[in-house]
Amino acid sequence: SQFARFLHTCIAGPTVSTIEAEHVKAFCEHLAVEGRQPRTITRKLAAIRSLFRFLQCAGVRPDNPALGVRPEEPASDPAPLTPQQIRSLLQLPERDSFTGARNRAILELLYGAGLRLDELLALNLSHLDLAGERLQVQRQSTPDTPSSVAPLGAPGTAALRDYLLQRAEVLVDREMTQVDAGALFVSARGRRLRPRTVQRIVERYLRVLDRSEGGWKHERARRRHGPGTLRAACERHLVDAGADAGLVAALLGRRS
Repeated sequence: SQFARFLHTCIAGPTVSTIEAEHVKAFCEHLAVEGRQPRTITRKLAAIRSLFRFLQCAGVRPDNPALGVRPEEPASDPAPLTPQQIRSLLQLPERDSFTGARNRAILELLYGAGLRLDELLALNLSHLDLAGERLQVQRQSTPDTPSSVAPLGAPGTAALRDYLLQRAEVLVDREMTQVDAGALFVSARGRRLRPRTVQRIVERYLRVLDRSEGGWKHERARRRHGPGTLRAACERHLVDAGADAGLVAALLGRRS
């Protein structure tokens, strides 16, 4: 089902017959950008291969597009973003436009609340508690739990307040039947953002940060990209600041 959801972001009306090896490879790359572990990607790829093997045996499709796809070999851990780099990154989006305010809020939540991409995109306005500086999050690792509470902090709360003002101004003249009114993060047309859109947003600001520092100097640094980079920085900085690693893992919704 996760693979099927991804296909809708790159194929208009995907069917069994329209899926090619390039789509399977793109899905693996998408998982890597999200920060999924190599073993997780390998397991999901094996499930896709099994699906198409079954479809072959059933005579639904003559070939298996996932057969020749191999996930990238895990490289050494990338150099994490430093607290100073995070501060510089969060200052990059402009604050006086809808897009800038939205992008700044996205960066703040990915880092400050340690959200995964899917968790960020699933947020609704009803999940916010700005007075209490927290939000309700459905962690992927705990689907049997209605939701968990993630702290926003003052910077994240301020960024959300700025964005919500811009959001209201942009959507006030839109036809409400064409707007995802409950979604927190939306496009200028009022539609809930897609995963690849947010990936591009984060990647773009990381490239700007890179250029401001004179370009990547090491191979390990070049691998710092995507929403997973901010989540990893959140975890690293909390532990480095003295937080208990087990409590940090629980806060980020990891299984113990």
